[in-house]
Amino acid sequence: MKFPIFRQFRRITGDIRDVFEYLETDLQYALKELTTLLRNLSFDDNFQGWVQEVTIPAGSEVKIFNRLENRIPNYRIVLRGGTNAEQVVDGDTEWTIDSVYLKNLSGTSVTVKVAFLV
Repeated sequence: MKFPIFRQFRRITGDIRDVFEYLETDLQYALKELTTLLRNLSFDDNFQGWVQEVTIPAGSEVKIFNRLENRIPNYRIVLRGGTNAEQVVDGDTEWTIDSVYLKNLSGTSVTVKVAFLV
């Protein structure tokens, strides 16, 4: 997401009318701009990690490319999955800077959407 460049506030002199004008225009505009920005933050804007959908055959471990630069994820969260999604666990192979591994313990193939987070 591209963050907007907030406009510069003008200097307020000692005149009370400048303070009122600042509160009515500049501050109100800045709050509206900030609220819009915060409401439009995406998952990627909030977390160091990535989301990936993966299909894992029954009883298999799959290798997934680690999209983080020089970091190994600390967590994985299954965001969405079909039947047996709860059977998806960390693989037997240790996670590395290059790859992470998930394993399907169930007797059927499963497709899940997984978030990997630092």
